[in-house]
Amino acid sequence: MGANEMNKNIYDTKVGERIKFIKHKHWIINEYIDCSGLTGKAIEVAPRHIIVDLDGDKFKKILADWDHCLVFAGEDKYKNVIVEIIDG
Repeated sequence: MGANEMNKNIYDTKVGERIKFIKHKHWIINEYIDCSGLTGKAIEVAPRHIIVDLDGDKFKKILADWDHCLVFAGEDKYKNVIVEIIDG
């Protein structure tokens, strides 16, 4: 599947957009968790700082300290994360 207007870089996400991770592994403490295919909602957005509240409870325990959210804080390792906008 090629990129289209419904796909964008995680750092271009806007508050309230619902997203689906195309292919993404996120670093939590000392391990990567595979978030590919997971959906969520951008709840906080600032330049190069995004917080995504994940749907479901797949990583509820490991993400408990972050209220079941993924945080993208400008790290270079996440600069190529592409998400699909599933609604806005």
